[in-house]
Amino acid sequence: MRAALASAILLAGSGAAAQTQTPIQPAPAFLPHAGFHFQWAGLVANDIRFDWQGIVGIDLDVVEYGSGRATFSAEYEAILGHERRLYDLNHGNYRFEATGSYRVRGTEVALLTVHVSRHLSDREFPGAVSWNLIGARVGRRFERGPSAFDTQASFGFAGQQAFVDYHWIGDARVRWRHPVNARLDLISTGTGILIGVNEAVAGRPNLCGGRIEGGIRVNGTRAALELFAGYERRVDAFPGDRFRVRMFTAGFRLVTR
Repeated sequence: MRAALASAILLAGSGAAAQTQTPIQPAPAFLPHAGFHFQWAGLVANDIRFDWQGIVGIDLDVVEYGSGRATFSAEYEAILGHERRLYDLNHGNYRFEATGSYRVRGTEVALLTVHVSRHLSDREFPGAVSWNLIGARVGRRFERGPSAFDTQASFGFAGQQAFVDYHWIGDARVRWRHPVNARLDLISTGTGILIGVNEAVAGRPNLCGGRIEGGIRVNGTRAALELFAGYERRVDAFPGDRFRVRMFTAGFRLVTR
């Protein structure tokens, strides 16, 4: 979705005009942060294989070395439809990511490596759907009054592709958070993705997709509950298929603080 990617970049640009957060150099530490998130959402799509979405993941700051950090994250996404039964778990997506970063005046520049693997459930599919990605990411937080904008952009080259025709992948993300009071925040996130493909594999042009969502965040002592609704155009939504699925989503997300 070119519009979603453009919106994310424009939001990042508008955040650039805001006051940047004063950088604070953290002390070196081992495992200074461990995060967990769980999401459950209903999906409204014109494809009977997309009714529900469940996501569970962790993210770790493995080592903080003052000028940057080494991180690791893992996430599993399950998609349910009603193709064969009322709640039909038809496929799952695994994502593993490791980064090493360096901070420059409030901007974090990271080298990253990503592995994505997609698997069908209770269905025959000869072969595998997976790829690796090696690239870089730039992220920065901007503040305007009480609001905060977390922005990031990534670019990487795909390797060891199985089934997919991806050559490179670029994405941008902007997350806005505005506190209403000590317990309640307004939140919104926009993401966009562009994928360069090898036309010799499937004869199709470059791909674009994106997602936008908004909602509220209720802050607890050790965790927060986010209630959200959004719209997504997902590239190659089902493993083994080469087409997009458009869907509306609404659900909740539990995140550690």
